[in-house]
Amino acid sequence: MTIYRRGPDKQCGSFRARTGRELGSLTSVTDLVRERAAPVEMEERRCARRGLNNNALCLISTGLGILAFFPAILYLAAKPCVTWAKTQQQQIEERLEEEPQTRVHQETGVLEHETRNTFRHQGESSNPLTSSVASVGPTHPSILSFPMTPLASTTDANSIILSVINTMPKGGGYAASREATENLQKAISRSGSQLAIAPRLATPSYCSGATYLVFLQAVQALTASNKSVDVSVSNALLVKGQCDGSGIWGRWNANGPGTACLFHELQLGHSFISWESAKPGDFMKIFWNYNVGIREHGHSAVFLGLTKDVNSGKALVRFWSSNQDTNGFGERQVPREKIFGVIFSRLEYPENVQRNLATLPRLNTYLASLLSADSSLSEALQKAGIAE
Repeated sequence: MTIYRRGPDKQCGSFRARTGRELGSLTSVTDLVRERAAPVEMEERRCARRGLNNNALCLISTGLGILAFFPAILYLAAKPCVTWAKTQQQQIEERLEEEPQTRVHQETGVLEHETRNTFRHQGESSNPLTSSVASVGPTHPSILSFPMTPLASTTDANSIILSVINTMPKGGGYAASREATENLQKAISRSGSQLAIAPRLATPSYCSGATYLVFLQAVQALTASNKSVDVSVSNALLVKGQCDGSGIWGRWNANGPGTACLFHELQLGHSFISWESAKPGDFMKIFWNYNVGIREHGHSAVFLGLTKDVNSGKALVRFWSSNQDTNGFGERQVPREKIFGVIFSRLEYPENVQRNLATLPRLNTYLASLLSADSSLSEALQKAGIAE
């Protein structure tokens, strides 16, 4: 039996053919898979691109939205600042309009008053009391507002002034200091076009501050029927650290004939030097020596009358003010011979505070000069329109 065997070359060829067919089949499957996967990949790429586009659109939309609302956001954020700035500007303009000179002297005015007032009262302690201090009267209410009920049935200003004194607190301490000036400022405040005066806040006190409180309350009582008080009047009556000779308080608080010059310029009443013509309730400027100005020793007070010492028979002068001997607000008596000079000022036309305020010069240069210069009683009387 003959057995035919296939040679190795045929076997290899057959294997190669079969392997080629199988590889061809695999290649076809791979291509098929790739062909089927291609749309999926393309779709994924499209989705990815759409996602990126959507994100970009979202970012762009968000940015545009922020830009659209940015002015509103900026306005809301800036509105409180703008409101605050406008308020500050209005307050500054109001202060400049009401009292332009206070801006110049605001930082130095109080110190000038403090130095001058301390010097002014150096001679007071050397004036002895020759009788006991009299009681002034009932305590003062907390606040007196303008307008107020007249303090007396008569329209006589001197009676009103004496009635005001009876309502003033007693004592409270005496000090010609920065603290006293600051407390005086707090005691005189403004509400709208009106003033509110609380003398108890003005402690410790000094002489010109005490008499100014009485002057303001008397003017309020005498003009209570005037319902149309201008805001500028109330502002002009406030204590704002004005320098000597500046405004109403700056004149009242000045050396020399401060009150008399104010009465002369505003035509509030007449001033004089005659003891025989003086009436209780007149304002008075006492000179403890013959100096007027920088070397002056003076005292602002309200005249209460003349009497005699029961032992010596000497004439005594009674007055009310803030004194060292009364430890603040109170009545004092001194021998008339201790007083070297005096100027009385009688309040007669309180309504002229408002009527003539617009014509009052911003500064009385004579009174301002008395902080650093000497004058004389004769010149002081001339400047205040007083005939000797």
